[in-house]
Amino acid sequence: MIVNGSKSVQKKYFASDYNPDEAAQPDCWSSNGERPDAEVADPQADHCKECKRAIKGSASGGKTQCKFSWNLALVLKNNMAGDIYQLVVPSKSLFGTGDVDHMPFIQYAKYVAQSGYNLNMLTTRLTFDTDSDYPKLTFSNVEFLDRDDYDISVKQGESQIAVNASKLNFSGKKPEPELPKMVAPEGSAAAALAAPTKRAETKKADAPKPKTGLATMVDDWGDDA
Repeated sequence: MIVNGSKSVQKKYFASDYNPDEAAQPDCWSSNGERPDAEVADPQADHCKECKRAIKGSASGGKTQCKFSWNLALVLKNNMAGDIYQLVVPSKSLFGTGDVDHMPFIQYAKYVAQSGYNLNMLTTRLTFDTDSDYPKLTFSNVEFLDRDDYDISVKQGESQIAVNASKLNFSGKKPEPELPKMVAPEGSAAAALAAPTKRAETKKADAPKPKTGLATMVDDWGDDA
């Protein structure tokens, strides 16, 4: 079930190319699709509709440099009161038209609304368009919820997790908290294995004993000669 989501198309612009090994923050973004968020340090325009990054053809293949998406908060029908998931629907799965069983998201949302219902009143099926050359989701209605399940859907949608899942958040990675060092209890295997091993003390070599006997006498004679 779709229990929460953004109220409009959201937009993100990255000045550098995509790097799968790096979680980069966008250079500009908009939560409402109309103007850059206040946190953006270098907004590309005052209004999104005036931005050259959002014009078709600003990227190769007739695409736009600014990427469109829609954030949704979901729960699974077989675990309605369980985990809440965030789904970021990319532009290829947002726009266009399809039949009643294979609609892009915006068409599907309008279809449900024009019928007089909300998305959290029913179960939605998400499927991949196998005829598409790129990953593309389609949406369709499966069944309406009974009263008890609807109450759970509403409660899940009002949770802070669901509200956060619907938003754009690029505040940066928080530093990891410093945790106390683990100490294994005495007598445990970990304590025995982690204990520093004492290096065997090497016995110092004895100082050479003074020469005695015939050899010493011969040396003394040589010194006196």
